Amino acid sequence: MSDVALGIISPLSLTSSLTCLFTSDTSLSEQASLPSATDVAPASFLPADHTYHDTSEQKSLGMTNAVNRRAQYLERRRKNNVASKRSRETRKHRLMDQEEEVGRLEQVNAGLRQRVAELERATQLLRSAVVDAMK
Repeated sequence: MSDVALGIISPLSLTSSLTCLFTSDTSLSEQASLPSATDVAPASFLPADHTYHDTSEQKSLGMTNAVNRRAQYLERRRKNNVASKRSRETRKHRLMDQEEEVGRLEQVNAGLRQRVAELERATQLLRSAVVDAMK
């Protein structure tokens, strides 16, 4: 079974097919101006910007972009770590402040309960004095 029957086209068969096409339809002067099979890349191999050759500048830019992205990622991670640490410290201080406030409010509450007990005793004494005076 041939390569063409399998759907595989080799550069050699492509060149010979193009040569047959060009020689039958064009003159020799026109053939020279037409691109050869080795000059043209299939559309699936072309990058989005349709440049065929990747220059060293483009490669270095690609590497620079990767390095920049990595540096940006590391900077974001560093900032996030600092913000997380600050957030944990803030939460810790807020919890300590709340615990101090709870202790202070418990003392105030205990003092108020004592005062209520004293007032209830005074009310009871006055009530019993009024009852005794009425007798």
